Amino acid sequence: MGDTNSMLYAIGAFILIYLIAMGIYQLVLWIRKKRKTDRTDSRLQIFSTDI
Repeated sequence: MGDTNSMLYAIGAFILIYLIAMGIYQLVLWIRKKRKTDRTDSRLQIFSTDI
């Protein structure tokens, strides 16, 4: 039973890390979109898309 328990913990940890990573990724995309709509300077937009 110890093997199945550790397997469940591993799957749970992986899902948790995945969800946190996706949340951070969505936050970064949202911040980038918000920054694009705030600043209309084309040079700043080109600079932010290169990063």
